[in-house]
Amino acid sequence: MLPVFLMGLDATLDARLAAVLCGVVAVTVGVYITSLPAMRLQIGGTWLGLAVSVLLGGGPDGAILFGLAVMHLLTLVLLPGISLRVVDGIRLQQANAQLAEQLRLHLQTVEEEAATDPLTGVLNRRALDRLLARETDRCEAQGGMVSVLALDLDHFKAVNDTHGHAVGDEALRAFARRIRGPLRQSDHLARVGGEEFIVLLPGAPLSNAHEIAERLRAIVAEAPLVDVPRVAVTVSIGVAAFRPGDGGTDLLARADAAAYEAKRSGRDRVVLAEG
Repeated sequence: MLPVFLMGLDATLDARLAAVLCGVVAVTVGVYITSLPAMRLQIGGTWLGLAVSVLLGGGPDGAILFGLAVMHLLTLVLLPGISLRVVDGIRLQQANAQLAEQLRLHLQTVEEEAATDPLTGVLNRRALDRLLARETDRCEAQGGMVSVLALDLDHFKAVNDTHGHAVGDEALRAFARRIRGPLRQSDHLARVGGEEFIVLLPGAPLSNAHEIAERLRAIVAEAPLVDVPRVAVTVSIGVAAFRPGDGGTDLLARADAAAYEAKRSGRDRVVLAEG
């Protein structure tokens, strides 16, 4: 509508003025659409400057002033409704984004809880089974290696019988912390039974897994898990490495059998799975 009010004797000049004013509208609407007080302040400042210019004997001619007046009037009439809808839309987008983030965090928490042993904070059997299947599939397809340590605390029933389950639970938490310390970031520790734990060692051949198992056995035996009351235990460890054709269940079964043999043959020792 602005060119209609800006038409004069010099059509080229008026067309340029119309383009400038339309550009001003485009810029100011984008800037002030979410801040109406700032927009009103800008319009007031514009007219204050024009008034001073006219009083000093200068300023634009009447056609331009009329065009500006129409432009600002339309802006003041139309922009509040548009601004309200835009602000509501922005608030809705922000609310949706916040809700989506809350949902993501909630799902992440639920997923972590579903994969975590609530007592010790390490992985549970369900999460271990997924990791075992993934690693054995990878080894079968790519020719890699993975080893498993099956750890069973020796005579742990006596700890619960002597000191109670609260002390036994604290001992299990301390055991998990002690075992997790020397492991690599890529290794995984899981609790699969009362005092039974599994360490998954991606990329580790049997010889390296054996060394790690001996190191873990030694650090468990070197100091009590709980000082008061004193709870000192040892651990029997079975070690098994991936063989072509192994699934996760096969690998775990051979490590469990080796751990059973370690307990049967005197405890506080490491036994390698046959084959």
